[in-house]
Amino acid sequence: MVVAGAGVLSAIGVGVGLAVATTRSGEGSPALVAPDRSLRGDPQGKVTLVEFMDFQCPHCRTAVPLVKRALDAVPKGVRFQVRFLPVVAPISQGKALASLALCARAQGDDAYWRFYDGLIEALEQPGRLDLPELAARLGVAWAPLQACHERGDANRALEADTAAARFYGLRGTPTFFLNGLELPLSELSNLATILRQAVAAAQ
Repeated sequence: MVVAGAGVLSAIGVGVGLAVATTRSGEGSPALVAPDRSLRGDPQGKVTLVEFMDFQCPHCRTAVPLVKRALDAVPKGVRFQVRFLPVVAPISQGKALASLALCARAQGDDAYWRFYDGLIEALEQPGRLDLPELAARLGVAWAPLQACHERGDANRALEADTAAARFYGLRGTPTFFLNGLELPLSELSNLATILRQAVAAAQ
């Protein structure tokens, strides 16, 4: 695609193995949930799902509809946040795309999620991706988006995501954490059930 324009499963009562080895905490440790980032779902939810992803990771894009369906099935009690861990390589545009997505948030949370979803969908299509045209179609103003990206306004957020990913021992994308415990990718197909049980356990 050419881009133009830029453990403890008893705790939640779920029959899956949640890895705890990668979850560390303590004074000075980076937060798993970024305090200044958009949330999807119930912002007051006691169950938190965090994903580290890369727009140019095919498995990350495949996971998006699975997560959306699960969140739609469990609209109360769950909040979801995306953090970015793009591959740093000369041929990768993942960092630039993550920067643009984060910049879209300056136009509101709705604009952020529209751009995020639209970008995921567009990247699944063959051919050339025209980012200004995509932004216009999604109702996101391109000029301030581009200016934000070129100024590097999202760099600090991306650096924080990378630092958190390293601290929690991530080995690739996508990686999901459910209430601080790593969720095996094999359980994504059961995500709605897992979330329901986690919400019930959190009551």
